[in-house]
Amino acid sequence: MPAFSFITPNLLHDMHDGAIAQGDAWLAANLPAIVTSAPYRAGTTAVFITWDEGNGGYPIEDCDDTTATDASCHVPTIVISPTTPVGVVSRSFFSHYSLLATTEQLLGLPRLGQAASAPVMTTAFHL
Repeated sequence: MPAFSFITPNLLHDMHDGAIAQGDAWLAANLPAIVTSAPYRAGTTAVFITWDEGNGGYPIEDCDDTTATDASCHVPTIVISPTTPVGVVSRSFFSHYSLLATTEQLLGLPRLGQAASAPVMTTAFHL
């Protein structure tokens, strides 16, 4: 596996134009290959499953640090790794910049743009 991979399903399987069941089926067909891989079992791989909008959707919200209390800006993100305890939940506010900052930290890269000031997710999810 490369140090970084970005996998995204098509519009049916990412639940934009398709049903939740289609997204679930896509994950069921593709996630096992990752979590049974040698790099994952060795503890060098983390999987982030995230959505790109809250329940209002684009362009209604502009979710940033100033709108952390806006419930429509809450976007589900699932973190899967050998070191992340099952069922762990963080009540901290993380943005998409936090995901970028976390990725940059895990890869040993400098933090760019707004990710430079975003909180990272490593402690919350034991990464």
